[in-house]
Amino acid sequence: MAGTQLIFSDYLIRTVAGFHTCPNVKPTRHQTIMSLAATAYNTIFKRNSVYVGSVFAAAFVFGIGFDSGVTAFWDSWNKGKQWKDIRHKYVQDEE
Repeated sequence: MAGTQLIFSDYLIRTVAGFHTCPNVKPTRHQTIMSLAATAYNTIFKRNSVYVGSVFAAAFVFGIGFDSGVTAFWDSWNKGKQWKDIRHKYVQDEE
């Protein structure tokens, strides 16, 4: 019984991880997704410290990207109405 479980678990690990014993067989979509999930689990989700760090890093990057995108949209939507666009009409630089 233990030998059968070992063979089955080895087959399951190879199938989930995307390792194939037959080189001519392409992995199915399910096997590809499972291998990506196994990679993500082993690199990010396995340790709590790495997971929390990844969440903080992703939130930081998303915050900067979102802020930049909204600022660019706001500037294009309100072009000619903002102080930086009409300042030259009202303020003369002293030379």
